[in-house]
Amino acid sequence: MASGTAIVASDIQAFTDLLQNGQSGALFTSEDSSSLAKVITNLLNNEKEREQLIESGIRRSLDFDWEKVACDIVDVYEMAMVGNEGIRLASEGRVWNRWRGGE
Repeated sequence: MASGTAIVASDIQAFTDLLQNGQSGALFTSEDSSSLAKVITNLLNNEKEREQLIESGIRRSLDFDWEKVACDIVDVYEMAMVGNEGIRLASEGRVWNRWRGGE
């Protein structure tokens, strides 16, 4: 995603989650070579869609920045040590907080 190319992946759960149900990359039907060919051909022929996937993929890749991931891990440890009642996490608004319904 961070490489600046459109991502094409099979529709298995891990890729579906990573690519946000096709918003950050094109998905093809798993174990279906004609589906793969169709998705690739579509991207080759549709510059606008390809560019949208590239931009979305780059934005999505920022969710996996090492600094951000490290802050998210610290949040998990803080939650494990203190609990979530009345504490302000080191990285307020990060993924952990959004998952638990925070701001």
